[in-house]
Amino acid sequence: MLLLACAVYFVALGNAAIWDANEAFYVETPREMLEGNDFVNPSFNYLPRFNKPVLSYWIVAFLYRLFGVSVGVQRFGIALGALIIIVCAYVLAHRGPRTEDRGSAPVWAAVMLASAPRLVMFARRIFIDIWITAFLALTLTFFALSERHPERRRRYLILMYVSVGLAWEATEREVATRFLASLPPADIRPLASLRVDMTDVYPPTHWAIRGEAPGFDTPDEDVYLEGRNVILLSKAAVFMARARIERVWIGPLAGNPFPDATADFFSAFAGALSIGVAAPIAVIAPFATLHKADVIRLGRQLGVSLELTLSCMQPQRGLHCGRCSKCRERREAFAEAGVDDPTAYAATPIR
Repeated sequence: MLLLACAVYFVALGNAAIWDANEAFYVETPREMLEGNDFVNPSFNYLPRFNKPVLSYWIVAFLYRLFGVSVGVQRFGIALGALIIIVCAYVLAHRGPRTEDRGSAPVWAAVMLASAPRLVMFARRIFIDIWITAFLALTLTFFALSERHPERRRRYLILMYVSVGLAWEATEREVATRFLASLPPADIRPLASLRVDMTDVYPPTHWAIRGEAPGFDTPDEDVYLEGRNVILLSKAAVFMARARIERVWIGPLAGNPFPDATADFFSAFAGALSIGVAAPIAVIAPFATLHKADVIRLGRQLGVSLELTLSCMQPQRGLHCGRCSKCRERREAFAEAGVDDPTAYAATPIR
């Protein structure tokens, strides 16, 4: 039934003369393109004609090159456009809905469209309308397919490091480079190094500038850096807007006590950033419900080289210092996870 409905579009295409001036444009202009070997400046009766999209003339000229110049070949191009529309209807009905109970719906969708009198009429004489519809149908079809099969989209990862002038940043970048080199092949772009100078906000005597972190048993509140995530995300958002990146991942863990590491903050700030850079920005915190021990277990399951990670506020010669509160948290997390700590410490931790 579907084949019979589609066959109507290809029957006796060259039997009738040119219908009207509109069809004459699409018969003659591509012929003059081939004659003059000029595919950029369309003409009709050898006078410039720029009031229609040139792609439509290219399609007919390509068919002329394959099958020869004739009214029937031009109409064959219109019929091909109509066939594309019908196929898109079938694909949308077959692949679009997220259900397996489609039955004969795809065939009926295509048959009903193929037998529509208006489509049949247009497909015999109006080239531009059919092909505009065909391209729109293709756009909708590929969009529906991409939504149904997100795993097939080509994705890549852009890593961003925002430097603000803190003491441990040089070591962090070196560790990040070694860690990335240890990963299996993947579509990961080179690390983008961004800078925001915060040394005019944090004085030279500040522990994060001096590189002298609070002691081994001090609480998290002693290492609070005002607005740290505000600065990191603000700089990253400008980079993202220019690179047309819509999602950024950031890594705070469960139990983080700071105001700029909460779900409410990330949601509100993402909205503000989106308005500020006139581009969609989503802030995602995938580890927000995990503690450090959970992350270690996850890393172990994924085969991550945990010895190449860094969580120290005053690294020494590329090694964890073994004296700051972050080194303590690291030691405790490995013990809680039941995983041997592979970390090399510059000084033996007190426990």
